[in-house]
Amino acid sequence: MNATGQGARSSELRLALAMRGGVSLAVWMGGACCETAALRRAAPRPADAEPEPGTSLYRALLDACGYDDVDIDVVVGTSAGGLNGVLLACHLVYGMPFDTGVRDVWLRLGDLEGLLRRSTSPTRRR
Repeated sequence: MNATGQGARSSELRLALAMRGGVSLAVWMGGACCETAALRRAAPRPADAEPEPGTSLYRALLDACGYDDVDIDVVVGTSAGGLNGVLLACHLVYGMPFDTGVRDVWLRLGDLEGLLRRSTSPTRRR
């Protein structure tokens, strides 16, 4: 308890991510997972560690909100959201890279033209 009798505010931002299925959402959620991973990387590490490139905006946001650390406790998803969840979980647990490569995968797999079936001309029955 602090001097005002209220509990001290935690300096750790804890997140739970839930992602739905659907190819068009998969691309968006893949990007959201990339940004969430970048937010987590922006949290300060040991005092002598240099901040990772491209994380200065997130570091400033965390500082402004009073957070020292970011932790992702729960990741769930269905269908394409589940695939994004697995990729993010592998990044969190095993340190596998999670960056623009995921974006490129979803842009290739989720391309609307690639998903459309080729139309065939109807055959006439006689």
